[in-house]
Amino acid sequence: MPFTVGSGQVIPCWDEGFKGLAKGAKADLICPPLYAYGSKGFGDLIPPDSPLLFSIEVVNIEPAKKEEPKKEVAKETGSAIDTSKFKVTVTQDGEGYALEKGDKVFAHYKGTLVDGTKFDSSYDRGQPLPFVVGKGSVIKCWDEGFIGLEKGAKADLICPPDYAYGNRAMGSTIPANSPLLFSIEVVSIEPAKKEEPKKEVKKEIIDTSKFQVTVT
Repeated sequence: MPFTVGSGQVIPCWDEGFKGLAKGAKADLICPPLYAYGSKGFGDLIPPDSPLLFSIEVVNIEPAKKEEPKKEVAKETGSAIDTSKFKVTVTQDGEGYALEKGDKVFAHYKGTLVDGTKFDSSYDRGQPLPFVVGKGSVIKCWDEGFIGLEKGAKADLICPPDYAYGNRAMGSTIPANSPLLFSIEVVSIEPAKKEEPKKEVKKEIIDTSKFQVTVT
């Protein structure tokens, strides 16, 4: 049965009891009347003031779409580009889950110098680049620029030298202290697995006076 957790569509026992459970989890719920149907009961099946017991299983989860603050959309005038400030220009919105620190992203990109010289492109190789956002495995411009983007999103990044390679040259293609320009595309996302605290497991005489979740 599909429902939205915490929205009041179901009894309080379910609204509270499903929180923190991962896909595939099973649990037993003890629901005092206050967490069930209270003094009203439910038709002929559930008398008033009845405590209820449920065995539940999480089959699937659709995370709620969180409203992310829009990144600044720059509208450059003329040919001059201010490369002294880090900037993200979203050129195409994506859909669904928004990237967070620690998530793995598969991204296409094209990188150029300010004069338009292309130094690298995943499009030319036909293979997106995978990396973990915010872990320092890529330049700072990417670690910060991808956060908040959804699958399918496209953006242009302006990377000052301190957000790129700084005073280090990268071979013969990127001189030291070079600002860099990237056009990026989020191909797919693998959200980081977040550790959920285990709910208390008890094996005892059932006390129906208190709300309780037992993960099985």
